[in-house]
Amino acid sequence: MSDGYDYQPGRHRNPDHESSVDGARAAGGTSKRFRDQLLLEYSYVPGTGWTDQEAGRAAGLLDTCYWKRTGELRALGLIEWTGERRKAPTGVARKVSRITEAGQEYLGLA
Repeated sequence: MSDGYDYQPGRHRNPDHESSVDGARAAGGTSKRFRDQLLLEYSYVPGTGWTDQEAGRAAGLLDTCYWKRTGELRALGLIEWTGERRKAPTGVARKVSRITEAGQEYLGLA
C-alpha cells in the first residue's frame, strides 16, 4: 500500500483482513503514547518491576494491546526481563520486567 502508513512489524499480521490493517493504522498514532505510559509505570518500580499485565493495569491500558507495547519496549532496550516470575490473577506465573538505564534516560530520569 502506498498511503504513507508506517507498517511496523507486530502492528498487524501480513497479509491480514482490512479491519486489522485499519486497526493497526489507527493505533499507529497512539502506540508511542501507550509505550510512554507503560514505560512511566515501569519507572515507578525500578527495582521490583512489573509483569506486562501489571504495567498495563497501572497505566490504564488493559483494554488495549499493552503486551505488544511492552514487547516493543523490550525490543528497544527500554525494559528488560528480571528473571523473576510472579503469579497473575489467573494463577499462571508471568515474567517480570524492569526499566533499564536506557529507559530512565529516555524519560529524562538518569
